[in-house]
Amino acid sequence: MTHHSDSSHPLLLDAPERPGRLEADTAAAIGASIVGALCVVVCAVGLIRVYLGPLGAVPVVLAGVATAIVACALLAGGVWAWVQDRARRSG
Repeated sequence: MTHHSDSSHPLLLDAPERPGRLEADTAAAIGASIVGALCVVVCAVGLIRVYLGPLGAVPVVLAGVATAIVACALLAGGVWAWVQDRARRSG
């Protein structure tokens, strides 16, 4: 496939962003991060109660810590998207 550079088919190099597009994308990323974190927590609590509860306190605490780390990582992804959005707007 070849591209011809003539005046009837201009080459668009940099299309302007639609107003509000980055804000909507950022809100969606943060919303998805929150939903994902809540899903991880709810599933982990159920699994911990069923499988690790009978084993004692140490496995429950370790699983709770691991769940908190994963949930925080998901939320950090939403915050990272927000920071990137703000950096693009100010730069």
